[in-house]
Amino acid sequence: MLSSNTILENIAAPIQQLLGMGLNAAPADINIYVRNHFGIQKGEGLSTRLHTEDYIDLDAHAIQLLRDRSYSFVFLHLPVPHPTGIYNRHTGRFATAASSHINNLALADRCIAGIRQTLQETGQRDSAAIVVMGDHSWRTKQIWYHPTPGDGWLEEDQLASHGGQYDPRPVYIVKLTGQIAAARVDAPSAQRIPANFLTPSWPTGSTPRSN
Repeated sequence: MLSSNTILENIAAPIQQLLGMGLNAAPADINIYVRNHFGIQKGEGLSTRLHTEDYIDLDAHAIQLLRDRSYSFVFLHLPVPHPTGIYNRHTGRFATAASSHINNLALADRCIAGIRQTLQETGQRDSAAIVVMGDHSWRTKQIWYHPTPGDGWLEEDQLASHGGQYDPRPVYIVKLTGQIAAARVDAPSAQRIPANFLTPSWPTGSTPRSN
């Protein structure tokens, strides 16, 4: 398994350094420090910029990792379609405003398409077992929803969610090794993944690989 230092992990050290100066830094001080550290201009959304950088970093490491045939298991946690909106699917470019959950969902789809293409190019698509799942569903009323459509909650989000209605079902897609035909299961399942299912267990004396 390969671990990568994302942009969000990289800001931890500067913030800890700032707090270690004994300045009792307020959130505004941290905001200014991080902006200066990463060259984020005034008026540019801090969370949007860091969210975008985090996605770009993970996407690049994902492709690099999938091309390395020495790994038998790869786990990727995509930072989309989490808010804030960072993509414009109509232009195919990252956006700093007027984005939405639907746009971020399109970016997630684009990322998965890139993963599929990489597996195809490296001859791993048929032999790979792929699981795409959400750790939660679209948190409309909890995070995204706004009574009046605007930046961050567009009219298309209003329509797609039937007025901001919450559906607790997360996505769960499985492609088995050698699977060609598609199948859909609509029946509910009470099965749960154990909390320690993805906890790595390394043999005694061994060290996990990382970059």
